[in-house]
Amino acid sequence: LILLQCTSTYPTKYEDVQLKGIEQLRKEFDVPVGFSDHSIGIYIPLAAVALGACVIEKHFTMDRNLPGPDQKASIEPDELKELVKGIKAIEDAMKKSKAVVEEEKEVQNFARESVVSILDIPEETIITNGMVDVKRPGIGIPARDLNKVIGKKTKKAIKKSNLIKWGDLY
Repeated sequence: LILLQCTSTYPTKYEDVQLKGIEQLRKEFDVPVGFSDHSIGIYIPLAAVALGACVIEKHFTMDRNLPGPDQKASIEPDELKELVKGIKAIEDAMKKSKAVVEEEKEVQNFARESVVSILDIPEETIITNGMVDVKRPGIGIPARDLNKVIGKKTKKAIKKSNLIKWGDLY
């Protein structure tokens, strides 16, 4: 048994689709829920899949200019192809929970920021706000630790625009 959320108007206005009914039916009846769509285009069934619809029913026609009450809400062959492609993409995108993927690790280092000197800092100098800032890449002291760097003393001279490392500080 699968229930289908549906608004039976042809075509259904977007504001009348009631996509939240998918979750409502799932909770109320504790069965799989799909979506029967009469809106124009493929946007709403794609959203239904993202909300967990396990079945999509969509009217299909070879030509929307043919006579009949549901032709305007029907999709043509090229749209059906895009709908299937979109559903497969959404299903793939929803297979995993949030985690850092291997390919993302290199980007992470680049996209994150590190503490850097914004002027030449002599050896044995206490770091103040005006001496440091944060910028890419994120391979040094993380930007979140900027305030931990303030008040530390340098073990050696640090040139302007250099990443600061914990080993550079007391």
